[in-house]
Amino acid sequence: MQATNHALEILRNDTEFGKKSSTVLYHPEWHKGVIGIVASRLIETYYRPTVVLTQSEGLITGSARSIKGFDIYDAVDACGDLLEHFGGHTYAAGLSLRPENLDVFKERFENFVKEHITEDMARPEIEIDSRLDLLDIKRKFFDILKQFAPFGPGKHVASI
Repeated sequence: MQATNHALEILRNDTEFGKKSSTVLYHPEWHKGVIGIVASRLIETYYRPTVVLTQSEGLITGSARSIKGFDIYDAVDACGDLLEHFGGHTYAAGLSLRPENLDVFKERFENFVKEHITEDMARPEIEIDSRLDLLDIKRKFFDILKQFAPFGPGKHVASI
């Protein structure tokens, strides 16, 4: 949670961030094990293709996450000559690069996203599977809903 809050703070203070189509953030002290989670949280907040990077064993290593309809692997692949390693699929990828390639990677990744993302892709969508009328919410509903626990940190089901 600390790295996510730090990343959000960095973006809030970045005067150029609003002009971009992607998010690429680097901080050498973020733990490698949480950067995928941070990338996912940033997408929840800003809804754009995102790469979060940190320092690891002399390289910059990162995790990329995407939005519906945008192939993040293609975006990373377009920067492949700058990368030491990368792999993934349409909605998630991992990568590593030398520190001297970071600025060029950020620029090229942003340009690729800008050229390939559409307005429809950039608009978050809420998928509704079914309609639930308020009159259908009874004790039995809550009992069934509670069976799906745990819901994550700080998430609880109200009680009747």
